[in-house]
Amino acid sequence: MPRTTLISPRRGSASQWTANQPILGEGEWGYESDTGLSKIGDGFNAWGNLPYAFGGLANATNKKFLETKDQRGAWLGWREAVKNMSNEHIRWLALGDSITEGTGSTGGYVNTWVHKVAANIRSAYPNVTGNSYNEQMGWLPITQTSSSVPSVWTAAANGGSFNSASNFGLRHTKSTAITNGATLTATVTGTHLNVWWTQGTATTAFTVKVNGVVKATWGGSSASVSSGFNNTLTLGSSETVPGTYTVVITAGTGSSFINGALVSTNSQNSGVRHFNAAVHGWKTSEWVTATNHANWRQDYTTARPHLITLMLGANDYSSLVGLDTFKANLTTIVTNLRAQTKPWVYPTILLMSCYKEDYTFEPSWLYYEAGMEQVANEMGCAFLNLRDHMPDPGSAEAITQGLYAEAIHPNNTGYQRIADVVTELLLARAT
Repeated sequence: MPRTTLISPRRGSASQWTANQPILGEGEWGYESDTGLSKIGDGFNAWGNLPYAFGGLANATNKKFLETKDQRGAWLGWREAVKNMSNEHIRWLALGDSITEGTGSTGGYVNTWVHKVAANIRSAYPNVTGNSYNEQMGWLPITQTSSSVPSVWTAAANGGSFNSASNFGLRHTKSTAITNGATLTATVTGTHLNVWWTQGTATTAFTVKVNGVVKATWGGSSASVSSGFNNTLTLGSSETVPGTYTVVITAGTGSSFINGALVSTNSQNSGVRHFNAAVHGWKTSEWVTATNHANWRQDYTTARPHLITLMLGANDYSSLVGLDTFKANLTTIVTNLRAQTKPWVYPTILLMSCYKEDYTFEPSWLYYEAGMEQVANEMGCAFLNLRDHMPDPGSAEAITQGLYAEAIHPNNTGYQRIADVVTELLLARAT
């Protein structure tokens, strides 16, 4: 029988497809000439995010995170940030509750899922200058609410005093007031230190010493309480070679409100910066109030994140917050976040639903999961249901795998699982 039409698919080696990451048209066929495997395009997923066709084996990332057309627009901010990572920081702000803070982990912040994900993203892009050192600390809050994630800062009165303020601070509800020469001390490793503070009508300047030498004097008074101030200093003599330093922040004669610090390595203009703004036990209602906690928006505005992960809901569910109220609060939070960022970037907002806690309230947790996904779809946010990847506390699977510290919070192994899932998703959405 004579051949009248030859249909020839696009072809190339597996390494060529991986390097170029083309987007095949809907129904277009791509062929790996050295493996014999093929993929069929859908018009919007890049090659790496498509599963293999005709019985080929897709990797775990492709199986779990095949993108839909409805979700693609939600990831544009993240994609642009990854594309420009060599010239500008990727700034990631993690909002949430005790699970985001890392309660249940041991060994400090390095075993929280937020820190692990940041390190994983740096490892995936090793040629970007700011990603050369995965040990960089990211955000170091002055006050840590979880006893299992102790603060790296040591407070000494030195004749002064301390108190906490709950209405401002990058972590939403924790800022430490040091007065009359009191000090905060931390040992940090990196090249640069960025200190965040709050000014008010009665605040005074504070000094920052590095290895006993005064490197900066910041702060002062302002006409009204205003949060989100920050400045950066070089820790040592090199802008690029990290070292380990003792940092001492000393109050003046009055109060200085110190929120925390960001430690980075060789990354003033590139790479990944991460901010953990989680607070133990907070419900969605605490993030929408217009009074006591309104100043967190000022810090958020200064952080200017490209990516926002938002994992709230477990405490709404366990505190019997109504489903409609929970959804309304989420909608308000997303609206407020976007209102603060429009002047510079339209961020990717990833709503994350955690696993099911050991409660049997009605309506069940499944409705809250569905409610979060509904808000994500209506507001153009991305959505990740961790329950698809993490067995519930108390289940036979969870006990066998040893994922939880107790009936609610993961342990180090569980946080590693969360970090692996979030990393896979972010890398799958990077192109």
